[in-house]
Order: sequence, then structure tokens, then C-alpha cells
Amino acid sequence: MTSKSDADLLEAAWGIIANAYGGDWDNAQNKDWKPAAERWRDNYHEWLSNYVLDTPTEFVEEFDK
Repeated sequence: MTSKSDADLLEAAWGIIANAYGGDWDNAQNKDWKPAAERWRDNYHEWLSNYVLDTPTEFVEEFDK
């Protein structure tokens, strides 16, 4: 199981990546950046859906405080 601090770090990383280039990844100067960001986003959202499904209710309630 992923800890709350791990989940917090992943959420923070996603916030940074999502908002890079003002949120418009087409403005990235490096042609490899956008596909890498898209892969990260897709993997993060897949992890997130599994994390939520696999996390005991008590942990989710504590996490939301």
C-alpha cells in the first residue's frame, strides 16, 4: 500500500507537470517533453484509480482530513 506521504508527493508532482508551460504542453520547446508528460499523466491516473479502489475506507477518511 502507498503511504499518505507517497500519495502527497505524487499529487504534488502531478500539479507541477499539469501546469507546466501554463498548462499548454504544446508550448514545450523540447519535442520529447509533451509525450513524456502524457505518459506520466496516464500512469498517474491509472495508479490513482487503483489506489482509490485498493485503499481501506478508514485510510481514505484519514487522508481527507
